[in-house]
Formats: sequence, structure tokens, C-alpha cells
Amino acid sequence: AELAKIIQRKVLANGLEVIVVENHGVPLATIEIDVKNGSFTQTPEYEGLAHMYEHMFFKADSIYPEPNQFWDRASDLGAIFNGTTTEERVNYYMTVPSEKLADAIQLVASAIRAPLFRRDELERERQVVIGEYDRYDSNPFSALDRQTTARLYPGNFSRKNIIGNRQIILTTTPEKMRFIQGKYYIPNNSALIVAGDVNPTAVFALAARELGQWSRGADPFVSDPIPAIPPLQKSEGVVVEAGVGAVTVQVQWQGPSVGQDPKSTYAADVFSDVMNDPRSQFQQRLVDSGLWQGV
Repeated sequence: AELAKIIQRKVLANGLEVIVVENHGVPLATIEIDVKNGSFTQTPEYEGLAHMYEHMFFKADSIYPEPNQFWDRASDLGAIFNGTTTEERVNYYMTVPSEKLADAIQLVASAIRAPLFRRDELERERQVVIGEYDRYDSNPFSALDRQTTARLYPGNFSRKNIIGNRQIILTTTPEKMRFIQGKYYIPNNSALIVAGDVNPTAVFALAARELGQWSRGADPFVSDPIPAIPPLQKSEGVVVEAGVGAVTVQVQWQGPSVGQDPKSTYAADVFSDVMNDPRSQFQQRLVDSGLWQGV
């Protein structure tokens, strides 16, 4: 009952889920939009483009059409903002003084509803993403992880590869960005979370005003369901050589699926916590014995 007073939820007519977490501890408010996108939606020809789209989010749109206009407006609001991409969601968040909440929601709404995907901005951001890719690729531990993941999910690596494929990133187009927008960046595939020094009634009204006209789309997971990843038929191994001073041994398994077996994922989380507990026999036998530096 107490939690229900703090966290309130509504779904707009267009399917957008709006969640408000009320906390008046400090005069700040954070807006977050989560989109059910991410690497798990990626076919090989879109490998890395969920992350590329994230980089194009805080760019020119129909209300702020010139380069840096969005950033200048965010600076005027005293905003801190960023985005992240994982396997199964992309999120964008912005923290502002709570008195600027209405302006911030309008700013984020314009970014998600009407991006322009200017070619000049895409080219600049492409180089930023390639820089991330090259740093990732030059890290020997990342190379090991990439090789093991590719063997763990044969035929489906693009759906696990957040950083992406270098050539796909280099050749992406505004048209591909618009395809992702039209398919996944729709209200019935998204959630708006507003937390902090806010009034829930006012937030729901702001959400309806700024995002209520955002057009609903076809459920992308009905028209194009994510294929089930088949279990491995045999164990595989790989050796990655690099100029490092210590040996890393990495063992990975396919874990339980959140979509198909969510209860087992909780057990897997508990299992991981037990294994990582420094008091566990697993850690004591391998680390405290001096056999390994860390596990």
C-alpha cells in the first residue's frame, strides 16, 4: 500500500505507459523514456544500429531543427542527459530542476516523436560510434568476450552484439534510422518514467499533452517476432592471444530466457550472487587459496 502511494502508473490511449515515482527529497526531477529495442532486435544488416540510433536521439528534430539547438535548449534548462543501449532496451534520461519539468518533457517528446536524422549529424555521430567500436575492439578482454559470445549464440550473434559491426555502422543511412523509428519508437512499445520532486497528477497531464498525439504503431514483436535461440549442441572453446600479463579464463553458458522462463532467471541471479560472495566456498577455494587473482 505504501509503495502504491509513491509509484503511480497510467497507460495513455496510444499505449504509452507512464510511471511516476514521487520523492520530494531534493528539488530535482528525472525523465526517462525506455524503448523495447536493443541488440535483440538486430538482424545482421542492422547489427549495431540500435546503439547508433541512441547516438542520434539528442540531435535535430522538427522543433529544434539546427545542429546543437537541442543541446543549447537542454543547457538552458540546466539538464544532465544521456542514453544507454542494452540487449533488450534503449533508454534516454534527463535530470532537471523540478521547476523545469514541463519544458524538459516537451524537449524529450520532440526528440522521440520527430527526429530529422540529418546526414551531417549522422556522419559526425558515426565517427563517435566508430571510436567506441575501435576502443572496444582493441581491448583484449573485449575480444575474448566477443569470441565466446559468437560461439555461444551461433547464427544469432547480431542479436547479442550491442557495439555492432564496423562496416554496418560505417554504411548506415538516415533511411535505416527511420526504419528503426517507425518499427520500434512507438508509444505502445515504450514507457515514460518520471521520478523526483513531482506531482503525479501534473505529470500525467504533461505526458498526455506532449506525448498523447504520438501515433500508435503495429506491435513489432507480433509482426516480426524475435526468433528463439536454439541451445548449443556441443561445448566449444576458443583461445584469444594478446599482449597481457595475466591469463583470463572465461566460461559462459546460455542462461534462462526472460521471455520464456522468467522464474528461472531469478534463480540464476541468486546463483550468481552466491558465487560472487567473497564468503562463498567457490571464492575461498579459488581466490583465497591463491590459485586465481579474482573470479
